[in-house]
Amino acid sequence: MTNSEGRCYQPLMVQAHTPPVQKGADSPAAPLAVSTWSGQAREDAVQRMFTAIAGVYDLNNTLLSFGLHHRWKKITASYVPITTGGKALDVGAGTADLALLVEPRMGANGRVIASDLNHAMLVEGLKKVTSRGLGQRITCLEANAEHLGFPDGTFHAVTTGFCMRNVGNLQQAVTEIHR
Repeated sequence: MTNSEGRCYQPLMVQAHTPPVQKGADSPAAPLAVSTWSGQAREDAVQRMFTAIAGVYDLNNTLLSFGLHHRWKKITASYVPITTGGKALDVGAGTADLALLVEPRMGANGRVIASDLNHAMLVEGLKKVTSRGLGQRITCLEANAEHLGFPDGTFHAVTTGFCMRNVGNLQQAVTEIHR
């Protein structure tokens, strides 16, 4: 499916509301402890956080890393082999910074899929992709890093920036990326 601009595919259903924070043994109340949460409680908390900060995420990254995140992403992209007509996947793409850096390495007929579970972050990424005229080469896809749904061996390269710190099941996400 495509969104109203015809570019952002959404195989997952987007919730119309933010689920309430549940308190109890399986759902800690303190947002500062999200890294110790697991399962749906963690996913819900991470979704709420990124939805709330999507519009200022890039600025926050620049301020919190003193601008170093730009360098880190360029270095990461430089490890992606240059191909002709290649396909790359950026998992947890957020606002598409890394996908935009990988795109030129895929050659003239190459494609990049910028995947993220958070709709608001992908909307910000889609704005950057569209403003650079790359809507035909970079597709924003709403997908869970733990269940990407692509056949084995689909991509020449897979990248991820800061995503892995937020997944609920790290082993499952790494297994999904590897295949």
